[in-house]
Amino acid sequence: MKSTEVVDVEFGGHCSIYGTVELFNQAGNLPLPRRVRLHRSRDGLLVRETWSNTQGQYRFDGISQRYTYDVIAWDHEGLQRSVVANDLTPEVMP
Repeated sequence: MKSTEVVDVEFGGHCSIYGTVELFNQAGNLPLPRRVRLHRSRDGLLVRETWSNTQGQYRFDGISQRYTYDVIAWDHEGLQRSVVANDLTPEVMP
């Protein structure tokens, strides 16, 4: 019996986008766990979703370099506004 592997033909690739979600304040930046969404810049189509870890780090691996992307960090606690980093170019993974 053959195993079935799902392949993302539209957004799959050999690149990554990564970063850190932080709360900026006078005492220093505080890393935050948040829902992080990756959207295609040209039309806002949702590509992937993840959560940043307790150090605020997130990473989207295996994405295509054909597009630029917007990353939106959502505050699930409803205390802060969302933060957007737009028109990000993915980096080739080693």
